[in-house]
Amino acid sequence: MGLDAYANSRFPFFTLNTMGCEYPNESMQEHLLGAGILIGALLDTGTSGQPKFTKAVLATEVQPLLEAGANWTSPVDTNNPWYRTSILNLNEPNHRSVDDDGDGKIDEDELDGIDSDGDGKIDEDYAAFSESDYYCAYTDSFHTFHERTNLHPLGVKIWQRSYAWANAVREPVLPVDYYLVNVGKKRLDSVYIGFNIWPTVGPLSKGIIQERNFVGYWAPLRTAYVHNPLDIGSTPIGFTLLETAKPLVQLKFFFTWWPFYNTISWFDIIDNQGDLYDYLRGKLLPNEPAIKPNQSLTDIGLYYLQFSFGPFETWDPGETLKVSLALVSGHSLEFGPDNLYDNARFAQTLYQRHYKPPIVLPAPKLNFEYGENNVTITWSPSASSRDPQDEWDEENSLASFYQPDHWRRRNPPPGMSKGGRVFEGYRLYRSEDPAGTANSFTLLKQWDVIDSVGPKYGYDTGIETTFVDSNLHTNKTYWYAVTSFGIPDLHVIDYLDFDGVVKKETLNTPSAETSVLASRKRVNLPFAVSSEPNKVLVVPNPYRVDENYTYEGGGWEGRGKTWNENKRLLKFIHLPPKCTIRIYSLVGDIIATLLHDNPVRGELDWNLLSESNRAIASGVYVFSVESEYGMQIGKFAVIR
Repeated sequence: MGLDAYANSRFPFFTLNTMGCEYPNESMQEHLLGAGILIGALLDTGTSGQPKFTKAVLATEVQPLLEAGANWTSPVDTNNPWYRTSILNLNEPNHRSVDDDGDGKIDEDELDGIDSDGDGKIDEDYAAFSESDYYCAYTDSFHTFHERTNLHPLGVKIWQRSYAWANAVREPVLPVDYYLVNVGKKRLDSVYIGFNIWPTVGPLSKGIIQERNFVGYWAPLRTAYVHNPLDIGSTPIGFTLLETAKPLVQLKFFFTWWPFYNTISWFDIIDNQGDLYDYLRGKLLPNEPAIKPNQSLTDIGLYYLQFSFGPFETWDPGETLKVSLALVSGHSLEFGPDNLYDNARFAQTLYQRHYKPPIVLPAPKLNFEYGENNVTITWSPSASSRDPQDEWDEENSLASFYQPDHWRRRNPPPGMSKGGRVFEGYRLYRSEDPAGTANSFTLLKQWDVIDSVGPKYGYDTGIETTFVDSNLHTNKTYWYAVTSFGIPDLHVIDYLDFDGVVKKETLNTPSAETSVLASRKRVNLPFAVSSEPNKVLVVPNPYRVDENYTYEGGGWEGRGKTWNENKRLLKFIHLPPKCTIRIYSLVGDIIATLLHDNPVRGELDWNLLSESNRAIASGVYVFSVESEYGMQIGKFAVIR
C-alpha cells in the first residue's frame, strides 16, 4: 500500500507518474508514500526442551522496515496476486472469486478462515460488499524469499480486502480488512499488531512535501490525520482504526509519530526485530505516552506514524485475527462540505453497518397544474418503481427499536429480521436559478410522519403530497424538487482517550436525503388564456437582435451557454384557448400561420422564420388573431 509497490525497487521513486493515494481525482495531490500492517510476537525457536522465545516481527509494507530487521511477505499466488469482485458485476463473465490455484473454482479450503459476517464460519461464497472489492493474500512463510538467515518467520498468512464505491458512497472512504491467519505449526505469544504509515501529503510538484506535513489524532474517532497547511490545494488524509481483534477495553493501545527533523533518527534506535517488537508494545521509549499529543503547527514535518495494540496472549495455529482500517480524505480537516472529520465519522458508521451504505430513499415523481401566478405541485410515491415509504434498511439501529407490530417493522422483506422502514417525510425545494443547479435550491416546506410511539424525528406535521406555490411571476423560470428523507442512524463505539481511559463515542448519522437533482423539474409559468377580445400582445415588441432574451436575461430563449441563432423566439401572449394567428408583411404577403389549441397556456412561441424556413428581415409586421371571440389585428417590429 503506497506510492509504488514492486519487489525490484529499493525504494519507491517520487515521480509525477506514480501515485499512491490521490484526492481529488486527477488533482496530483499525493497522500501516501507507504503503509502496511506489522505483527510482532514471541516465537518459540527452540527445537527441544524448554521454550526459547525470540522476538519476531512481520512487516507487510514495501521496503522501509527491512533495515530494522523485519520479515518480508510475498504473494501467495505470484501469477495472480490480486482478485476483484463487485456487487455490480457478480454475474459478468470476467467476475472472479477466490481461486488461488487457477482451476476456475472457489477454493473453500484456501480462504483460511475469512469470516466476513462474524458467524465463526468460513464464507464459502465470498460475495462482494462494495462496488469494487479488491483482495489479495500474502505470507512470510516462504523461507526462500528471506535474504537474512537470522530472521525468524512467524508463519502468518494475511488476507487483505479493500472496498470502494462510486455510486452508493460518495465520501472519499476506502476501508481495508485484514484477516491474519496463523498458518505455522507453533503458537505465537504476546502478539502485538500495528499499522505503520509513511504519509506524504501535498502536491507532487513540490518535492519533499513530508517536511511540510503535520499529524494529529481524534481520539473519539480513532483517527490519525495528516495535513499540509503550507502548499495550496493540499487535501488531508486520515487513518481510521475500525476494529481490532479484541475490544479496546481488553487491550493496550498506542499511537505515536516521528518528526521529519530530529536529532535522533528512528533507525538509530530501531535496528533489529527486538527493538521493533518493543516499539510495537510501547516499551522501547519509556517516556513516550500511550497516545502521543498532536504535533505543533509551529514545528511541522512528519516522518511516519503508527497505531499498535495488544497483547493477544496466545495465537494458536489455524486461528484468525481480524483488524480493519480505513483510508479517508476530504477537502478540509473539520469544516465545510466534504471535510475529513465528517468522513471519518462516516467510515466508522459504514463499518458498523457491515459495509452496507445507508439507504437513500427514492424521489417521488412531480406533476404540475398552472393557475394565475401560481403553480400546484403534486407528487405520487406509488408512481415510482420504489415507494420511499416502504423502503427497509436492515442495518439501521434506530428502526430496530420499534416493536414488531409497528408499521416500521411489520411484514419485513424476505430474509430480513433486523432494521425497519426508515421513511420519515418529504421536503419541497425551489430554485430560481435558470440552470437549476443543486446548491441554488431553497427549502419551501417539510412534511414528516406523525410518530405516535417511539422516538420523534420531526415536527409531526403529517404527510401531504400537494402544495400550491403562489405569488409567482409569469414567464419566469422556476425549478422544483421534492426529496424523500429518512430517520437518522445511531451507533456507539469505544475509544481510548488521551488520559488512558476507554470511553464511548456516539455516531449519530443524519438521515439520508434524496438529491434535489433526482426529481427536479423546470416550470415556466405560462401566461393565462384570455376569453376577452383584443387582449393578445406580442413580446418583446420590438424584438431586437442585440438584446439578451435567454433565461439569464429574464427571457425564454434557453440558457446562455447553449444559445444560438436558432433559439430566437417571439411570443404571442393572452391568447384565447383556440385560435389561428397569421403574420403578414406590410404589403400583405403572408409570412407564417400559427395554430394555438391549449385550454391552459395562453401563449405561443414563434421562431421568426417564414413558412419557407427563412429568417425574417428587419421591419414592421402585421398579425391577426382569429377565434370564437372575434378578430384582432396588431403590429410588431423586428430590429436587426
